[in-house]
Amino acid sequence: MKKLMVLIFAAAAFTNTDAHAADARGAYSVLGHGSEHCGIVLEEYENGGNAYANMTSWVNGYLTAVNAYKHDKANIAPETDMRARMEWIINFCKKNPFHNLAKAAHALYKDLRKR
Repeated sequence: MKKLMVLIFAAAAFTNTDAHAADARGAYSVLGHGSEHCGIVLEEYENGGNAYANMTSWVNGYLTAVNAYKHDKANIAPETDMRARMEWIINFCKKNPFHNLAKAAHALYKDLRKR
């Protein structure tokens, strides 16, 4: 089972096509909880433990980096709170269970950018 999870994580990491700061092929390394598979995110959401809290912090860190380096405003998400952002992530993960948390966070960023 552990080998299967490693293969799924590796596949998810290499299928991310939304990279912006990366090598010439668009590949980049996802660090920390961002590499977690959406299936794991959903399990931890149901468990409500420390791992889910850490994933929530990871998403907020991702958006903080967007604020610092990519977005033309000081806050990409001024009218949302942490709970609303994570509800968005959970819904994304339910629809895209084979993506990783980084892909979900980037999709959230793209959605917030439209507002």
